[in-house]
Amino acid sequence: MKVWHSREGRLHTEDLEALISEKTRLINLSLVSFYNGFRIDLEEISQLVRKSSDAVLTLDATQGAGRISFDAEQVDIVVSSTHKWLMGSHGACIIAIPKTSKMDWCVRAGGWHNLEDPFNSNRFDQAATVMPGADGFMLGMPGFPAVYAVERSLAYLLRIGVHNIEHAANPLVKYAIEELEKLPVNLITPNQDKNLAGILSFTHADAENICLSLNEKNVSVIYHAGRIRLAIHGYNNEQDIEAFLSHLITAL
Repeated sequence: MKVWHSREGRLHTEDLEALISEKTRLINLSLVSFYNGFRIDLEEISQLVRKSSDAVLTLDATQGAGRISFDAEQVDIVVSSTHKWLMGSHGACIIAIPKTSKMDWCVRAGGWHNLEDPFNSNRFDQAATVMPGADGFMLGMPGFPAVYAVERSLAYLLRIGVHNIEHAANPLVKYAIEELEKLPVNLITPNQDKNLAGILSFTHADAENICLSLNEKNVSVIYHAGRIRLAIHGYNNEQDIEAFLSHLITAL
């Protein structure tokens, strides 16, 4: 196994290229870093992988799905939790496989929900046929509460449109970054438009207490892994960012 390490908070495609060889079988990526919000250039990486190897390209979209647009056709498998930006709950996972390659993906293990005919009269006497593609990953009984929640949240997000969410929220991210750069904090989210998503992170010597102070003012941020992280979604507005900055200045 080889690890694609970041440099100064960014993943550089040329560093990944040096790790790929004819022996590479799987490349697993995160669309957006949970740590500092860095967004990879998925198109550039996909082109590199297709040019350099026959490796399977998988994408964890948990930190971006529902908040930023991306082309799932550029990878072989997409997985995502149903909470976070998708506004569902814990307890389920979304798997997406391009229709053009679904016949290439068939889970060997058989539960019952992923079988083409789980109640076939000969099911105890012959091997069952597993459904191809994403359907084949649903091995057992679904977590229905999580499924019901994400079904409604997806309908809501699709009705609004992820492009509209980006259009509304991305300028708020940029505004927050520009203001944080003026403050005595260490911003660890790279300030480059193409690599921005919805997560912003910064460090400070008194970060834990600053987070507690912000939470007391009803500003929802978290302190984890030595940094303060905030997430800006489509329901946020400029007043939210101004309130965050105002209370942060007071806490500093």
